[in-house]
Amino acid sequence: MRRIGILLGLIMALAVPAVALAATQSAATDVTLAKGDNRTGNYYVAGQTITVDGNVTGDVVCAGQSVVINGSVGGDVLCGAQTLTVNGPVGGSVRAGGQIVSINGNVARNVTVGAQNLVLGSNAKVGGDVAVGAQTATLNGSVGQAVYAGAGTLAINSTVGGSVTAEAQTLTLGGGAAVTGNLDYTSDNTFALDKSKIQGQVARHAPVRAATRSTTVADRLGTLLYSIVATLLGVLVAIWLAPRLIGSVAGTMRTRWSASIGWGALTVIAGPMVLVFLAITVVGLPIALVLGTLWVLALVTSAGFAGVTVGRLILQQVDDDRRGLALAALAGVPIVALAAWLPLIGGFFGLSTAIWAIGGMVIAANRARALS
Repeated sequence: MRRIGILLGLIMALAVPAVALAATQSAATDVTLAKGDNRTGNYYVAGQTITVDGNVTGDVVCAGQSVVINGSVGGDVLCGAQTLTVNGPVGGSVRAGGQIVSINGNVARNVTVGAQNLVLGSNAKVGGDVAVGAQTATLNGSVGQAVYAGAGTLAINSTVGGSVTAEAQTLTLGGGAAVTGNLDYTSDNTFALDKSKIQGQVARHAPVRAATRSTTVADRLGTLLYSIVATLLGVLVAIWLAPRLIGSVAGTMRTRWSASIGWGALTVIAGPMVLVFLAITVVGLPIALVLGTLWVLALVTSAGFAGVTVGRLILQQVDDDRRGLALAALAGVPIVALAAWLPLIGGFFGLSTAIWAIGGMVIAANRARALS
């Protein structure tokens, strides 16, 4: 479950750039919030190079190639970047995804990071937990509670107020390391650890079917990322070719949501029975083929329509132009895909959004036919 938690944190971090870009409605190449230019509320920003020297009372939500946060942040930091450096204090949590993530300031709550390299600086102090999935994770700053890590190399060189649960190929405890709780690690290797640095128990577990489990997790993660990218590309192409159609269906799903769910449920349940009835007759066979194709197409595209509608609800927008619909897709599609990916509730959510979207298509099609 802890590994799933780390992966969920990573996926949320990967979804942040799309939401940030959609919320800003614009993105410059280089963006700077100058020192003294303080912001009340949340600060959404996207760009190639982002520098935040001013203070923000709310959350900082960002997407960029290089991001440096020097000012104080009253809320959370949610960022996706190739290189992310947080030097200022953070009143909430840090949730980030990137190639290199460095945290040098104090974080009042938790740190959740998916990165190639994570470095918690020696002057950093995390009040809560640290959850990390990385190739290399180096913890030089203190952690108030527990550490959950999945890493190729994990180095702990500071105090940890709780237990350490890790899966790593290399694990080291440096000179300044002190673990208040237990150290529980899973690895093919056995490490020569200084047990005087650990107040609790030390337990090692050999990986159980490591290759099969790793493949399963990687496949699920890859499927989610592919679903987000493929759905986004398909929706953006559809928006470019038929913006009025996309806007009409999304608008119907938003304003007539209860009717959309009703018609969608009827179509999903009764559709196959009607197709079978038509297919057994010679005259109805061509109609069944056409309707069947449309029925399958509606199922395939339902996630895209749901993503656009959710994005419009998040952004509180009603614009039906290509730009507005594209921004809504960028905000909503990753959220819909993530919800459908979650264990247990994902299947129900996917079916519900499909019913909602198909009902919106049926109502919009009937309205267009009545107006023609």
